[in-house]
Amino acid sequence: MLTMKPLTFFLAFSAILVLPTSSITNEDDVFALNVLFTAMGAAPTLDGWSGQGGDPCSDNWKGIVCVGPNITELNLSGLNLMGTLGYALDKLRSLMILDLSNNQIKGSLPFQLPLNIQKLLLANNQLIGVLPYSLTYMSKLTDLNISNNELNGNIPDVFQTSLTDLDLSYNNLTGPLPRSFAALSKLSTLHLQKNHLVGNIYILSDLPLKDLDLSNNNFTGDIPPKLSSLPSSGYLGNGFNISSGTISALPPSPSPSGAESIVPMGAIIQEPLIGSADSEQGLSGGYIAGIVAALMIIILVAITVILFFMWKSKELAIKSKDACFLQGYLINTNTKFKHRSISDTATMKYMIPKGQKARDVDKTINSGISATIFNFGELQAGTNNFSQEKLIGEGASARVYKGTLKSGKVMAIKNIDTSAHMVPDKEFFDVLMGISRLRHANVVELVGYCTENGHRMLVYEYIDNGTLHEALHSEEDKNKLLTWNIRIKIALGAARALEYLHEICEPMVVHCNFKSSNILLDEDFTPRLSDCGLFALTYFGSQCQLPEQHVGSFGYSAPEFALSGVFSAKSDVYSFGVVMLELLTGRKPLDSSRPRAEQSLVCWAAPQLNDIDALSKIVDPSLKGIYPAKSLARFADVVALCVQAESDLRPPMSEVVQSLVHLVQRASVTRRQSGDELGLSQRYMERQDVGSE
Repeated sequence: MLTMKPLTFFLAFSAILVLPTSSITNEDDVFALNVLFTAMGAAPTLDGWSGQGGDPCSDNWKGIVCVGPNITELNLSGLNLMGTLGYALDKLRSLMILDLSNNQIKGSLPFQLPLNIQKLLLANNQLIGVLPYSLTYMSKLTDLNISNNELNGNIPDVFQTSLTDLDLSYNNLTGPLPRSFAALSKLSTLHLQKNHLVGNIYILSDLPLKDLDLSNNNFTGDIPPKLSSLPSSGYLGNGFNISSGTISALPPSPSPSGAESIVPMGAIIQEPLIGSADSEQGLSGGYIAGIVAALMIIILVAITVILFFMWKSKELAIKSKDACFLQGYLINTNTKFKHRSISDTATMKYMIPKGQKARDVDKTINSGISATIFNFGELQAGTNNFSQEKLIGEGASARVYKGTLKSGKVMAIKNIDTSAHMVPDKEFFDVLMGISRLRHANVVELVGYCTENGHRMLVYEYIDNGTLHEALHSEEDKNKLLTWNIRIKIALGAARALEYLHEICEPMVVHCNFKSSNILLDEDFTPRLSDCGLFALTYFGSQCQLPEQHVGSFGYSAPEFALSGVFSAKSDVYSFGVVMLELLTGRKPLDSSRPRAEQSLVCWAAPQLNDIDALSKIVDPSLKGIYPAKSLARFADVVALCVQAESDLRPPMSEVVQSLVHLVQRASVTRRQSGDELGLSQRYMERQDVGSE
């Protein structure tokens, strides 16, 4: 027995050592695969998979590659998979390769995708909608292929410089090439054929492209000389100015030895080597030594300059780390918005003194702010010297004018009153850097700015159908155009805008002035959230404390703001609930012309939201009873949650979006302006109780 004890101990010790090698798969990874399996309809081709629990790594689920407990690859190409991509792919934090190509997967691309992924391959499916903004944060992504799907909309500025291969061919993409393409310094393969893209392609001039296919689009203009050596087949089916000899069918062959070649003016012509048969005199050793020494000096100077600016960049990043500047936007400029700037250098350190012209600072700030610099004269001419007839809006610290630029484009020009509100130059440009990178279908885009001669003007895209406030409360009976379905569409679009600001931007963005007059409507009544970039504020985690006269409007402000002056994301949710009440009732948030008990919309309407009999009596009379009763009740349920007095009881905007999406689906609202308009929440899809009533 004594001789067995060492053996028993050895076996027991060995068993302990073996246990970690059969470790259970990371529970977040398991959850993500459970959701994906269910979203794909429990496909029988996914051998070993389960919709609940399991151990993918130990049980060798089909297509799974693990390193320890973490899933690093998911290879499910050509398995006849259907359904959607679910809502939990972002849980796969160690995933480096995701290949779901050659299947029949439908639905929108989920906003949240694995952030550490290197290869994302989704070609040959039936995906719809727009490219997700989460691509912005995929700093390791090298290969992206979503060809042969049904994507639509513009190509957004969402790509990181790590990208080497991009294939978006055979989709329904529109608009020009994004400006951030110019920063893709490693991009060697770009396939965009068979879309509806427009504009010129000069932005691709300096990229190291070896394989370029832009055929069958609507591109125009000249083909940049640097791209003329690529095969001509990549340019066919466009409106390029192709003259004889502009491009070749194949890359040109090297010139034969001794053949005469044309050298561009200013190019350095290499002299024959010393001692070669082509050089009778050659160059002296001292001459060569001088050239080498000069080159070394130039290289050293260049390295010194680069290191200096890198140091300055880090210095500014540290100083601006906790900055919060907004007129409705809470933005830390040291954030993950890098996709919008070609350079991450600390350009915002430079201030513009009064009297200095915009063109003098173009080189220092243009790389940090993703917006066009306008000169004062052009904006002055476009607004007829800022005349009264061009005035379309006025606030406490700014006036908004409708202006027509030299190009013929109509813009909204916000002229900030610098005498009433003067933010230091650095903070002002920090604001611009942040808001110029906000890109969402339901957020008004900043096009440019002007700081010439001490002026501060912001140039926005012009939305030509007025505000939601005007549509609901004007005396022109415009509210008769707001059918029930259109009101739901407006609520959903506005909710998406806040969801983007709160849950997608990092750090979160708090609007602080959400109201119906800041919701602009286009011709199709698609809402666009405005009001950004005027106030320099102090950042307190996820909250901002603001002067009362500058934030919100009476009737929209949440109770906690009235008590403490502190505004948070949940305060925005409350304001959104008030706007939903406006859509529901057609009434203003505060209306002194009504009986005292009905002057405050929330106080009057909130108690009736859960009373089905009373609810029908508070609906906007202009709807004339044309709305689904169940849809009305569900709409009221969302409102009731948003206007809760306790901020902790209000839902996040992603849940609001999800509720409105399902309301839309159940109400059979089928009109879609874009693939994302009525699609699932960008934040996540509601879990499997979607169909429950």
